[in-house]
Parts: sequence; structure tokens; C-alpha cells
Amino acid sequence: MKLNKERILIVSPERWHGLQLSKHHVAQALAARGCQVIWLDPPEKGIRGVRIEPAGDVQIVRYRHWLRGLKRLPSGIGRKYYEDLVASIERLVGGPIEVVWSFDVSRFGDFPAPHAFHLLHLVDLDILHEGDRTIRDADLVLTTTHAIEDHVLRVAPEQRVVRIGHALDKRWLGSPPGAWSPNAPLEIAYAGQLRTDYIDWETLLRIVRAGADLRFSFYGPFDPSYEQASFQEILMAPNTEFHGLVDKSRLIPALRRADVLLLCYRAARLPDQLANPHKMLEYLSTGVPIVASHTKDYVSHQHLLHMAGPEEDLATVFAHAVGTLDSSQRFERRHERFAFAQEHAIDRVLDRVRDLLNEPVTVTRNK
Repeated sequence: MKLNKERILIVSPERWHGLQLSKHHVAQALAARGCQVIWLDPPEKGIRGVRIEPAGDVQIVRYRHWLRGLKRLPSGIGRKYYEDLVASIERLVGGPIEVVWSFDVSRFGDFPAPHAFHLLHLVDLDILHEGDRTIRDADLVLTTTHAIEDHVLRVAPEQRVVRIGHALDKRWLGSPPGAWSPNAPLEIAYAGQLRTDYIDWETLLRIVRAGADLRFSFYGPFDPSYEQASFQEILMAPNTEFHGLVDKSRLIPALRRADVLLLCYRAARLPDQLANPHKMLEYLSTGVPIVASHTKDYVSHQHLLHMAGPEEDLATVFAHAVGTLDSSQRFERRHERFAFAQEHAIDRVLDRVRDLLNEPVTVTRNK
């Protein structure tokens, strides 16, 4: 397998249209290599039969889930249901699926194409409680964190599992960072999904209050009616600006112009879920200094960022980082962060996956 002409069905818990995540970038990169990429959207009401719709170089499958209560029925019924769905897709796209690349453990138990390679790519820890059968049926499991890898091996001790980390969209690596030109006032940027309780809004508020002479820019979807007192105060603070969801063509240069990039999660409460956020790689690609709550899978890379310890106050770490910007903004430090991100560029990750797919292994299917 060369990952340059195969017919690949990608199964994702997210739809194609909407916020583009690392799963979408994998699909786009595979299509750019010459693969025929078919993206299986979650089922939706009002669809008749199975549809294929083009989205650039990717084909989107839309279908209605007509068999209610499928997950409560015997596994053989579910297997037949999804095998029939895949057969319909294969007729529409012109041939057999060669790889089922699934990011989802909620849709089916056994993989639905027994003739294909079963690749399970786990990036979200909080959905794994219902994925034991899918984990056991995979030919190869890829994970992004130690915690997910540990979960897989508890479920299936003999499973072939590789912690491959995240893959970085090549748009973040357009050019190496230049020399630092400080803003006046200094700009602190926060990018990502802002409609989430994963963010430690109380600590973030203390940082914003203490940084009255700084400018805080937030990029990403947010809910202005979110009834969380700290969020509401941050939203209305005179030194903050919320830009909403912006295209990468605007986001990447905006983050590169910032003086500090910030991540502020509830890491003490959710250490495994927040062990390796994809946003960290995007931040590193800019070369800009990063201040982050404790991030377990980056403990061995603390030379690249200002990271709070498990019990350390992030507001204190932030104040120290801002006070020592001249040191962390040195040209060589900026390039060191960029070089680390380059090593995780999506094409390099796909090359590694290709090599894993071609390793000789004995495949044992669930019966």
C-alpha cells in the first residue's frame, strides 16, 4: 500500500461541512496524494437512500439511519446493516473500499468492510467507553496520547497500537518565523473552540484582570450568552476582543503576529483528556512563545513552552513568561518551536502510516 491511489473510506463523528479538524486535514492530504477519499458523514434525517456529494477532492457520503435501536440489537444485525451501507457506497464510487480509516467508535461494532484494511485512529479519549469491539476488530490502532494507548491495551492487550501523535495541516508551515517585533500593547492570543467547559475560565479571568496593560485576542467559536460568570466578565473586559471563527488565511498570520499564545485548560480535573491538544502543534508552528496549563504529553518538551506543573498556578507562570519575553522570543528559540512542528507535518505522519500499513503482520478478525 502506497497511500497514493487507494480508495479510502473515512468514518468521522463530525460532518465534513463545519469546523475543520485534524480528521478533515487527513482526508484532504490523502486526496492530495492521489487517493480516492470518501468521507462518511454522520447519518441525518430527510435523506433518501445513499448520496455521494463532491467537496473539492473529497467525496461526501450522506445517508439516513433508518434502523432505530441498532446498537441494542445483536451484533450480527449491526454488521449486516453497515456491510450493506458500504456495498452501496462502493457501487456509487466505482469499486471496493481498500482502507476503512475510522475516527469513530460510536457508529458500528465490527468494521463494516471485511475485505478492507481496518485502521482505527483514536484522537478523543472521552468517546472510548463504547468502542471496545471496534478496538478489537482493528488491524491497526493509531493514538494521539499515552492515555488513549493505555486504554486500547487494557481492552485488547495483543492489539497492534502505535502512538503517532497529531498531524499538522501544512498551511501552518508556510514559512519559518521571522524575528520578533513586539506589539504595543503586547498582544496575547487564544485560539480554539471557546464553547467548552474544558477552558479554566476562572484562571483565565485572573490573567486578564492582572494584565490590564495587555491586549487579549480570542479566535474561535463562542457563545455570547454562555452563563458562566468568569466568561461573561472576560467577554466584557476592556482589554479583550473576541473575533469568532475565522478562516486559517486570517488566523495563522494573526497568531504569528502575537507576542504570546495562551492555553488555559482545567488540566487538574481532566489531565488525560487534555494531555495533548492539537492546538499545541499549531501554536508551535508560529514560533511564538506559549503559556499553557499542564499538558502531560509535553512534559519532555518543556524547553519549547512555558508550562504549568500539575499543581502550579498558571497565572503565575503567565506573569513570569511575559516578564521574560526577550529570552523566549530569541530567533533561535522561535525556530526551535517551528522545527518541532515540522516534524509532525501531515505528510510526514502519513508517510509513517504508510510504512505501518506495509509492515508484515498476522491479521486476526473478530468472529
